Amino acid sequence: MSLAVPLSNPDITDLERQAVLEVLSSNRLSIGPHTEAFEAAIAARAGRKHGIAVNSGTSGLHLCVKALGLHEGDEVEIQVADERLFGVARKPGRQALIERLRAFRGRLPADFKFERDDANAR
Repeated sequence: MSLAVPLSNPDITDLERQAVLEVLSSNRLSIGPHTEAFEAAIAARAGRKHGIAVNSGTSGLHLCVKALGLHEGDEVEIQVADERLFGVARKPGRQALIERLRAFRGRLPADFKFERDDANAR
């Protein structure tokens, strides 16, 4: 059985295109008025005085860990709005990820279609 694995299914409208063009036409590609508006909206939504925009979810989690003063071995319990509990899995470090990517070098088909069993075996 061949299985296509899409990298993403973007939903990009004229509104998103217009926003990107607006930023590209400005002299501030980062830390500009859109970032500041996003931070203000997040702060308001969370009922806080300030919000902080970062480049990724990983960076956001890193800031949370630092702000809470967490250390290796500390236990973390996360509750989300619908009261489900989630465990936090430790992700591999940078070097481990690079080694995993190198293991696939030249082995992924250009169309990203491959056999599920073959992929699971890797």
